[in-house]
Amino acid sequence: MDREFSTAIKRLRIERERLINNPEQYFTKFKESVVRHYTERLKELRPSKDFQDKVLKEAELLKDTHPDIYACVVAGVDIKYISSAEEDLRNAENLSYSDQWVSDELCRLDNKIKQVIGLWEFNARAEDI
Repeated sequence: MDREFSTAIKRLRIERERLINNPEQYFTKFKESVVRHYTERLKELRPSKDFQDKVLKEAELLKDTHPDIYACVVAGVDIKYISSAEEDLRNAENLSYSDQWVSDELCRLDNKIKQVIGLWEFNARAEDI
């Protein structure tokens, strides 16, 4: 267990050093990573056109007997997730580099390091009991 925590802390400290040493390059890679993540997420959430057509044809059979199910299928059960992922993607694409972003990201990494160290210490005390 100690090794996992040690590795996590080292990785986070390396990330922190990268951010401090070259914040604009770090930002560019961060933004690319976030945009890629949400692009992939949207691909997962959006079924193919053929699949959508097949589902809609099957849903037509339920139109008269189960209108509530039909309405859900037609509306698209994952529509709220798609909208949320689309918004996240737009936000990622519009993210711009600033000193405030660097400061926020440093704060996030420092908090993550503290959190991992806290978990490490908690587990160490728990093993002593």
